[in-house]
Amino acid sequence: MVLGSLQVPGKDLSELINNSFADTIQNYTEDWVELKIENYLQIIEWMQNDKNIDAAQLSNLTAVDMLDSFEIHVHLQSLDKQKLYSIKVIIDRDAPSIPSLSNLYLGANLQEREVYDLFGINFTDHPDLRRIFLWDGFAGHPLRKDFLQMENANPGLPRFPFEEEGKQER
Repeated sequence: MVLGSLQVPGKDLSELINNSFADTIQNYTEDWVELKIENYLQIIEWMQNDKNIDAAQLSNLTAVDMLDSFEIHVHLQSLDKQKLYSIKVIIDRDAPSIPSLSNLYLGANLQEREVYDLFGINFTDHPDLRRIFLWDGFAGHPLRKDFLQMENANPGLPRFPFEEEGKQER
């Protein structure tokens, strides 16, 4: 079976969700469905428990810095139905926060901690939200696009290895 045939198209997933939750889809493409943050936790729980969707496994949870906002991308999977579901939620950059999925999926615990550590996104009701890679007191969040422009902070290295002022070669 080809991987592309496993992915549920955004339009089909949008219709499934709209049949049970009217007016919750912000947008969709061939690859994903964008949910309103207000309905995020409720819809993910429904997808996990609905026998026709059976999103029993969290494959991946990550974030993308879009400069003016953050996107949370969640990839769910049904092993029994051999289907993949891709969900996206846009969250505020100034106070980035989204409900935790750790009560629904065990694997969300570490993945949300990673996003918290590297992007600074808060996951409300997470049982142990703390840095996982970097130490307490580390200045900033290194996967944010503005990380290296932090004023009055030393993110670790004064510049990248082999980097000289005005010269970007090795």
